[in-house]
Amino acid sequence: YDLLSPTDRRAFDRLGVFRGSFDLAAASAVLGTDGPPAGIGVLNRLLDASMIIRTPEPGQRRFRLLEPLRLYARSHLSEDDLQAASKRHCDHSREIRSGTDVLRRPDVFGWRRQLGHEDHNIISAIEWSRANETGAAALGFADAIGQSLYRRGEYVRCVETIDALLADSNAAPPGLEALARATLVWPLFLHGNAQRAFAENVGSLEKAEETGDAV
Repeated sequence: YDLLSPTDRRAFDRLGVFRGSFDLAAASAVLGTDGPPAGIGVLNRLLDASMIIRTPEPGQRRFRLLEPLRLYARSHLSEDDLQAASKRHCDHSREIRSGTDVLRRPDVFGWRRQLGHEDHNIISAIEWSRANETGAAALGFADAIGQSLYRRGEYVRCVETIDALLADSNAAPPGLEALARATLVWPLFLHGNAQRAFAENVGSLEKAEETGDAV
C-alpha cells in the first residue's frame, strides 16, 4: 500500500465500498469526478500491485478486493469520503436497475444476467439507501434484488427483503410499489403462500392503475 502513488492509494481506498466484484464503469462511478482517473490504467496498476484481483467470470472483465484488503481500504477513508463514495456506489447500482419498466426492456434476459454479478453491490446499496435516503428511494431496488434472489431460489429471503423495503416506504410512488408487489408474487407462490401471492398480484395491479400503466 505504501508503495502506491497517492493517486492509486485514493483509488484503492474508494474501491473498498464494493462488497462484490465490479467492472470499469462501476469503478469510474465510485472513484468520482474529484478522484483519480478512472481508466483501466489505475486498475491495471492496482492489479500489478496485487491490491485487486481479476474475477473468473466468462465474458466479463471484472475485479474485486479480497475481504481483508477491502476492510483495510475502507479504514483509510474519512467518514465524509466513505459517505461520498457509498452514495456514488448506490447511485451507480440504481442505474444498473434503472427503468422500472422491466417488462419493456429490450434485453430483459441480459439485464437479469447482469444482476447475477451485482448481488452483493445491490444489497450494499439497499443498506446504505435505507440508512441515508427516504424509504421510497430504497424501494426502487426491490425489482433488482427480488429478481436476483428469486433466480437463486432464495424465496424466503426475497420476500423478507421486499417486505422490509415496503415497510420503510410510506407514501411511495405507486409505480414503485406496484413493481415491488409484483416482484413478490412468484416467490410467495413457489414458497407455498398462494393466497398472499394472489393478494399481492391484485395490489400490484391496483397500484399500477393509479399510474395509468396497463402493464
